Amino acid sequence: MKYPIHLLTMVFASMTVWLPALSIEDLQFSYEAAVLEANEGRDKQLGTLNQRYLTALSKLQKQAQKQGTLDKAVAIKNEGILIEEKTWPMPPVPKTASKTLQGPRRTYLKARFSIEKDWALKTVMLADKMEKALKGKILSLTKSGNLEEAQGAQVLLKKIQEDPELATARELPSRVMQSGKSRAGFIVRRNGDNLEVMVRYDSKGKISLKSPVENVVEQTGGKREKGKTSARTLGEFVGV
Repeated sequence: MKYPIHLLTMVFASMTVWLPALSIEDLQFSYEAAVLEANEGRDKQLGTLNQRYLTALSKLQKQAQKQGTLDKAVAIKNEGILIEEKTWPMPPVPKTASKTLQGPRRTYLKARFSIEKDWALKTVMLADKMEKALKGKILSLTKSGNLEEAQGAQVLLKKIQEDPELATARELPSRVMQSGKSRAGFIVRRNGDNLEVMVRYDSKGKISLKSPVENVVEQTGGKREKGKTSARTLGEFVGV
């Protein structure tokens, strides 16, 4: 029996007791529809948030330009580029505009993390329900001798479990702090000038050339000094 898409989505999202009655095809269809709805909801909220932040940054940049403070104006412009390029998690606020950007960035990150967290929790909830339903289907189909259908359900289960988007949702709390800042990975020292930076996890929860970096206090000749790199990512820091 075929069901309307809105009914399948509603059933999957809120009525777990009905899931065993759905066919494998309807289960997959309803799950994918529910996930799509969650993704679209997140994207819409992020789009609105980003546009509001860009508007605020534009005003701040104009103020900095009128004051003739080049470094501050450029830093604010670069902040806007990060938003336009959908950089997440974001690198630390540059010192040249820390007083101007620290407050707005903190407000943005708090709202951003709330949206991302809600999406992650909903995505994981949907996946957990789907996995439970499929495991039940595999068991019942195997017992009734429908081995081919059971194998099909098993393939679908594995596909969902290996979905990189789901992995991102499950890892979100561990790779992004409540402030919206990515968690620290390790310290890297550059050959030549021996400059050190703290490398943080990138938006995919990995250490890569896109990982944000920040200066750290180094022990040099008995003195504690903070490095002075202008690099924003590991790639920029190592010159790649």
